[in-house]
Amino acid sequence: MKYSHKQFGHVTFYSLVAVMIYIIGVCFYAYEKGELVGSMIWFLALFIFIFVLIFLSFYSMTISVESGELFLRLGIGIIKKKWNLDEIASATQVKNKWWYGWGIHYTPRGWLYNVSGMQGVEIELLNGKRFRLGTDDPKGLKEALTND
Repeated sequence: MKYSHKQFGHVTFYSLVAVMIYIIGVCFYAYEKGELVGSMIWFLALFIFIFVLIFLSFYSMTISVESGELFLRLGIGIIKKKWNLDEIASATQVKNKWWYGWGIHYTPRGWLYNVSGMQGVEIELLNGKRFRLGTDDPKGLKEALTND
């Protein structure tokens, strides 16, 4: 394997844990007061299930360069992408704007995949499309992509 780096999303992780603890606390409080009944229980169970899926998807991001491909895996791998290195025209170290935030979303500079921090690498493909990968190792990722 040429390059592999896993970044833990500290803010994302602890924020999601805090929200989950709050939701569980509200559920226990409502249950003790007898206000948690029937369809509310199923709704909360569904909400918690979806929340756990989100948590498992965004607590970390692994980027690897191997066998002529760039791989991205978020969390346990529910969300993953890959790009052929032959399609990459350039890779540039960047600092994302603070309002670009975390997660997966479209920015003025293309799609952003990020779980923590503001550093990253902007990748431009041969077809002109761009995207950014947030990482706390932008130098290492850039070198892995440009020294193939």
